[in-house]
Amino acid sequence: PPQHLPHVCDRFYRVDSSRSSQGTGLGLALVKSITDVHGGSVAVASKVDRGTTVTLTFPGEKGRMIFWGAPIRE
Repeated sequence: PPQHLPHVCDRFYRVDSSRSSQGTGLGLALVKSITDVHGGSVAVASKVDRGTTVTLTFPGEKGRMIFWGAPIRE
């Protein structure tokens, strides 16, 4: 849900802790921390019943852009 997007990179944040899925809520927090160290950024977009896309952007050579992204099904 959209109201959770600003918090998904917070440490120990879980959208729904009542679900049976396991996890500590550290995955995206670690991704953001490592990305920040390298001068990059993390963007998260989500559509209900469609899935979530996490995009990582890192600085590179001037005029050269490398993109890699994979949608994550919910």
